[in-house]
Amino acid sequence: KQVHRAYNTEVNDLLLTALGLAVHNWTGAGQVLVNLEGHGREAILQEMDITRTVGWFTSLYPVLLETGKEMTLAQRIKETKEGLRRIPHKGLTYGTWRYLSPASASDEAHTIAAEPEISFNY
Repeated sequence: KQVHRAYNTEVNDLLLTALGLAVHNWTGAGQVLVNLEGHGREAILQEMDITRTVGWFTSLYPVLLETGKEMTLAQRIKETKEGLRRIPHKGLTYGTWRYLSPASASDEAHTIAAEPEISFNY
């Protein structure tokens, strides 16, 4: 109950770190690709008041967890936390980018080669 204070984390940071470690221990994979599902009810844009809206703004976006590096548990937690914080708008705009962007030869470098086999929702 207290670990989030020590590392200034959210529950997702800790659970995804544990998931990455479990998959690494099971398969030996150095990286784990996970679909992360967000409900979109957190304040993403400060100027937008969503308190009077109904429903969720569900987002589904891929996250690559680094699991094979030789790191302490503290370093793994910090790396997961920092990786999640780098995702713009907590992944809410990923679906728009992926499905509504015009396909072109220059966009092929941004195409995801593999779909995650694991989905995570908390």
